[in-house]
Amino acid sequence: MKKAGFALFLLAVVGLVASVLLTQLHYKVEKSGFEEKSFCNVSEFIDCDTVVASRYSSVKTPFLTIPNSELGVIYYILLLLGLGYAATSAEGSEKRRATLAFLFGSVVLATVYSVFMAYLSVGKLHVICLMCSVTYAANFLMLLAFPPAIGIRYSESPSFLAGYLLNTDKGILLRLASYLGASVVLLGLGLLFFKGLNPAVHRPFVPVPRELYLKAFREQPVLDIDYSGRPVWGNPNAKVKIVEFSDFQCPFCRRAAFTLKPYLKSYKDDVALYYMNFPLDTACNSLLEHSVHQVACLAAKGGVCAAQQGKFWEYHDQVFENQKRLSRSVLIELAARVRLDGPSFESCLVSDDTQAKIAGDVEQGGKVKIQGTPSIFINGRLFRDWPDADRIRMVIESERAGTTSPESHRSVGSSPEPSTPPPTSDTR
Repeated sequence: MKKAGFALFLLAVVGLVASVLLTQLHYKVEKSGFEEKSFCNVSEFIDCDTVVASRYSSVKTPFLTIPNSELGVIYYILLLLGLGYAATSAEGSEKRRATLAFLFGSVVLATVYSVFMAYLSVGKLHVICLMCSVTYAANFLMLLAFPPAIGIRYSESPSFLAGYLLNTDKGILLRLASYLGASVVLLGLGLLFFKGLNPAVHRPFVPVPRELYLKAFREQPVLDIDYSGRPVWGNPNAKVKIVEFSDFQCPFCRRAAFTLKPYLKSYKDDVALYYMNFPLDTACNSLLEHSVHQVACLAAKGGVCAAQQGKFWEYHDQVFENQKRLSRSVLIELAARVRLDGPSFESCLVSDDTQAKIAGDVEQGGKVKIQGTPSIFINGRLFRDWPDADRIRMVIESERAGTTSPESHRSVGSSPEPSTPPPTSDTR
């Protein structure tokens, strides 16, 4: 029994640490978006970022938005306090058994919730969250450790819990009610603490009026963007086409690079994300009067060369992760890191065909009057709210449902010629 009690304590600590790390990640994303991959974004399938960016990461109410990870922190603190309280009671005493029964019931509920969240992660988002999985495993293992800690067989667990839930003894009922009341108080104090710690995360959820927002989006002209042959992520046959004009040295483009895919992951079969170069560098961009980013042209060429070898997105991520130290030698180093053929890559960097492809992207950007990078278009309409997960989902779901004619996304509404000077700096 002592070993089982120690195991419970250790598992609660593990769950608490994982929840704290997830809360820190949630705060970081809320403050500055995905400026880089997190420590637990290991691959396309093992990815905490997608889960944190998803609608499932928080409980949203008109009064307060509560990240699930914060609830986890409060829950594991409750467990640790309860286990400590039980440890002060005599072995086999009613006080100890009632305390452990209450905690056991909470672990049953937590395990059921873990199964539900795991289903959402794998079934809906198609990823595994490493830190989330640690909490799921901790809850399941605690479920197994509680019967030995209480001193009952596994087969007796349902009747043991039912016995306390249905017990009519006033003493036991008062004890369980006091535990429930203490839990509610701890929850309230925890939420007040977190709200004071980071008010921006906990703002009340006020949904954007859907029809008004979509009406404003649809009132924009549908611009003709030729994205054929450009690198694409997602489903090339999808109804929803997202075109991103970007610059590898643009700080806001770096944020978009690590923000869009986590937001879009749950729609991967329903969207096609196309990348188009708009380097703010006169070496590639004839629309500029002077260069803003001195290595942007070369980095864009590297992207074209990586795409030729079928590894654009791997190269894309590496370049943005190393944005602050870009140079020709670094780009070649990154190409080797993603296992591109070195001689072919370097030959491609100086190819006239590569320069022409980037010039084609810049020409498309000029046609749609790009005013800064990144510029995001959804089915031909400019979408400025790409850092807002709720708004991008709202538009995608509307477009996916076929509110607008798919035939119009590339051909309806010709793009006016630029009548204003092209951009010379990044914009959000």
